[in-house]
Amino acid sequence: MKDCLLAKHEAGVWEEARVMVASLKDKDFRGEEFNALILPRCRDIIRATGHRMAYEAAAAASSDKVTQEALRLFECICVKTDLSWYCQSSRDFNRVAFFARDALAGKEALPELQAYLTQSKEAHLPRVPIMYEETWAEFIRDLPTFEAGQTKKQTKKRSLVPFKISLRLKSSAKRSSIGSIEKSERSILRV
Repeated sequence: MKDCLLAKHEAGVWEEARVMVASLKDKDFRGEEFNALILPRCRDIIRATGHRMAYEAAAAASSDKVTQEALRLFECICVKTDLSWYCQSSRDFNRVAFFARDALAGKEALPELQAYLTQSKEAHLPRVPIMYEETWAEFIRDLPTFEAGQTKKQTKKRSLVPFKISLRLKSSAKRSSIGSIEKSERSILRV
C-alpha cells in the first residue's frame, strides 16, 4: 500500500515538515519560527495520516464490505483536500485528469449509495429537521416567535427591510435579552 496516492501524500507532507524543521535557525520547538512554520501544517499532516490509514483499512477489508468504487471515491475525496500537493508532486498528475477521475468515481459509486447507507447503519443516525421539508416546516412552526410592531414612519417609507421581523429565541431567554432584541429590531426597521 506504500505506492497508493494517499500514502505518497502522507510521506510527502511529513517530509516537507522535516525539511522545515531542519531549516529553522532557532531549534527551540516552542519558538516563534516553529509556531509560524510548523504548527499551521500539523492539521494537514494528521489528516494525511488519517486518510492513508482509513484507506488501507478499507482496502484490507473484504470486498463485500468495501467495494472498489467506494475506495476510488474515498481516494478522490481525500485528494481534493490538498489537490495542489498532488499536482506539484507528480508529473503525471494534473487538475483536468483528476476532475475527470473524480467525476467517474462519483458516477461509479452512485448506484451503490443506498447499499453504503444501509451498510453504515444510517437508520441509527439521528435525524435532523432540515433533512426533510416536512420536518423542517414543523420545526420552524414550533419555534417561539417574537415580533416587532410597525410605526407610522416605517409604513410611509419603502425599503428592502421587511416591516415585520421574526426572531426565534429559546424559551429560556431572559427578559432583558428580549428587550434588547426588540430595541435592535426597531433600529433595523428604521433603515
